[in-house]
Amino acid sequence: MKWGDSVNGDRADRVERLLERARALDGEERQRFLDQECGADTSLREELSRLLSGEGVDPEFIAALRQADTETALEALKLDYTNAQLGDFRLGRSLGQGATGVVHEAVQLSVDRTVAVKVLAPMMVSNAERLERFRREAYSQSRLRHQHVAAAFYFGSARGIPYLAMERVHGKSLREHIAHEHKRLESAQALDPRPQFDPFDPRTAAGLIAKVAAALDYCHRQGVIHRDIKPNNILIDESFEPRIIDFGIARDQSLASMTRTSDVSGTPWYMSPEQARARKHQVSHRTDIYSAGAVLYEMLTQQPPFPGTDSLAVLDSICNDRLKSVRSVNPNVPRALERICHKALEKDPGLRYATALELADDLRSFLAGEPVVARSPSIVRRIRIGVRERPMLAALTLVVFAAASTVAYEMRSGRAHPTGSAPREEHVGYMTKTEYLKLSKKDQLEYLKNMNRVYLGLLPDTDPSVVSPPKSK
Repeated sequence: MKWGDSVNGDRADRVERLLERARALDGEERQRFLDQECGADTSLREELSRLLSGEGVDPEFIAALRQADTETALEALKLDYTNAQLGDFRLGRSLGQGATGVVHEAVQLSVDRTVAVKVLAPMMVSNAERLERFRREAYSQSRLRHQHVAAAFYFGSARGIPYLAMERVHGKSLREHIAHEHKRLESAQALDPRPQFDPFDPRTAAGLIAKVAAALDYCHRQGVIHRDIKPNNILIDESFEPRIIDFGIARDQSLASMTRTSDVSGTPWYMSPEQARARKHQVSHRTDIYSAGAVLYEMLTQQPPFPGTDSLAVLDSICNDRLKSVRSVNPNVPRALERICHKALEKDPGLRYATALELADDLRSFLAGEPVVARSPSIVRRIRIGVRERPMLAALTLVVFAAASTVAYEMRSGRAHPTGSAPREEHVGYMTKTEYLKLSKKDQLEYLKNMNRVYLGLLPDTDPSVVSPPKSK
């Protein structure tokens, strides 16, 4: 598959398998392997060589960029491809730039349609791993066809620069809507009528996240885990419908994993505890459920679940701190919606919704005024949370409780005694154990029979003849 070819699943799978095997070989052994597997397929050989070596841009440009000071290097990476033509696409204005590239509005000339084209930065093209991730992003996104997922149309390369053509969503990101509403509320415009799309309205938030969760469930059933759900990656179109974008760090279960065990992937404020701890084996579809819950929390409270400017401190809070309840921040949020949000944000993945569809269904039930599945934590659950979050305090409480219980038992059984005094002797009914043992076996039996009659209410317990120990001869 040349870089200009459209994404093909079977071809992509073959390239993935060959690439993984080739990376395990060196020198002449690798060349012999490529000769044998590629044969006369020069396009396949060219693609594998490019992925293995990281070729694709002028090496002199890359060398100069690496030698430049930070400011110059960052300026060089502010790509502007306006009016440039990449294959079948003529690029227009820039729609945004990220750490690895820039997205332009573009026209696909052959069919005269407007698209969005993501272009990988030259510095990234020289990195074989980054190049491979970009190809994987294209492959994964091209497999998804859902009304709330931005579609990928074409993956190609021009002048050694790879690009991805996607659906052009006319609108703004959820992050832009949230930022705009923050400014409106902080200014004199707060008295103006609410906008058509109010990201802080509880019902608007519930409706939006219900659609996002349904889209995530579709992705999960296709074997794709997004791993970076956040307001920036949710576009809101002109009809106020969401689109999930940017599958740059998605995990596609149809492809071999590239993420190292110790890698932390995602955006700190929306990462799940298992992501924050870099526990790769625990990252599953429920990670996306947590992130969707984090976005819902921000829409309901105007702040992330664990706010802060220090990303490391935020990650620590995600793993160890108790979540501040939604209603403690915004009392106007309905309790049912708060419970849904809290269930999605459980630290233990097993306590979250089992699927993103369950989250979507619970949000729809809330909107319809029907009972929701999410429930407030039970007393036992609250105790468990307290033990997990404050183990030292829990241990101290247990010690104090055990000591108090022991003292109470000793006092009740007659074994507790003041310091310095003789311990109280054990009793058998109304006499001491010593007195009881002095009786003959016959008198002991008679005494116990009388005591039993007292307990059964057949004899009064005030009768001296009953309660006094018999006199043995």
